[in-house]
Amino acid sequence: MKQSIWKPLVLMLILVLSFDLVYNLVVSQMAGQAPEITYSRFRQELAADNIKNVTIKGNSIKGEFRNKTKVFVMTNGHEIGNEATAFGMVLPAIPDPV
Repeated sequence: MKQSIWKPLVLMLILVLSFDLVYNLVVSQMAGQAPEITYSRFRQELAADNIKNVTIKGNSIKGEFRNKTKVFVMTNGHEIGNEATAFGMVLPAIPDPV
């Protein structure tokens, strides 16, 4: 009995499209993440009254800037500056004396 090639071909097409959908969802979520800033940059923005709100969870801080702010991010060994409205950072292990 001769087996049809259409059934495995359609199954493979559905599988490829499913992986493509999941990949695109993951990439779009990663692109929408707020850039990481340093603690010293956070203190500078705080002193300039450019922090709108913050959410602290453990030693992780996420927040929003009042105004769009240029944030430099290392990508593939190159520093790229982007306008950001939100940020993320990790608190340093050493307590801040101020």
